[in-house]
Amino acid sequence: MGWPAKGSAAASCAGKDDDLFCQVPKRIRVSIPWLKNNASDFFYYSEISGVMEIKRLKPL
Repeated sequence: MGWPAKGSAAASCAGKDDDLFCQVPKRIRVSIPWLKNNASDFFYYSEISGVMEIKRLKPL
């Protein structure tokens, strides 16, 4: 996913190589420049879309 080795080692992921759901702890996420401003620790990765933040939907 293009994460530093430290971030990759700390990530908990489920899925296949080309479709992954991952959780990266905040303490690690803040050290990755392009993830540090995200509010969520959860991400989805696909080869087509790249890395996308997963956010909880707010109730209506």
